[in-house]
Amino acid sequence: MQAAPPVLVNIPRGSVHGFRFSVGAEGYVLTLPADDFPEIFAADAPTAALAQPLVIAAPEGIGTEFARIADLYQCKSPLRRLSLRAASVGLACRIAEAATEAAQSRQPAGRDAERVARFLDRVRSTARNRMSVADHAAALGLSPRHLARLCRDHAGESPKALIEAELMREACRSLVYTRMPVQRIAWQLGYDDPAYFARRFRAHTGQTASDYRAAFDGGEGEA
Repeated sequence: MQAAPPVLVNIPRGSVHGFRFSVGAEGYVLTLPADDFPEIFAADAPTAALAQPLVIAAPEGIGTEFARIADLYQCKSPLRRLSLRAASVGLACRIAEAATEAAQSRQPAGRDAERVARFLDRVRSTARNRMSVADHAAALGLSPRHLARLCRDHAGESPKALIEAELMREACRSLVYTRMPVQRIAWQLGYDDPAYFARRFRAHTGQTASDYRAAFDGGEGEA
């Protein structure tokens, strides 16, 4: 998808993502280790809205809050660590409020949206079972064509694309948390052709599977 500035993007932990920036694009990136901020990322936290992806117009003044964190990161005050934590938690609260407001502004979910939600739940729980769009549609009592229309209307993607996105998330988890060879990961996720898997992974993440794993081996983590 394309986003026009000023824009705020929230990428939850475990989300497969990649960016292409236009020439002259500027902004801030804040990555928070989820395990170090349970008050933000716990399932029952009041900021639970951050568990969902978010792309909205940047709330007024939020750039100043990012700039404040950038300044604190550079300072050498004995209060630096505590100040950074406080500022980051405050910013997370601001973003969670924006996410909640954005969700409330959408029209209430009807029966069709609930069907799509059930489909997405099935996709997440059966990602490694090699189920086809037709299999999912039958389980939901829908035709593949009907399911495709609902997904495009309520999720903005085809069922096949939504299934593949979940497979890529599973691939990323396997790359980070296991030492399985890339070819074996591809096979477990239903890709009989490792070269095709490699192309699709790169299309989704902007990286090769080996580079993605190497980035985490080098000490980077998820936020």
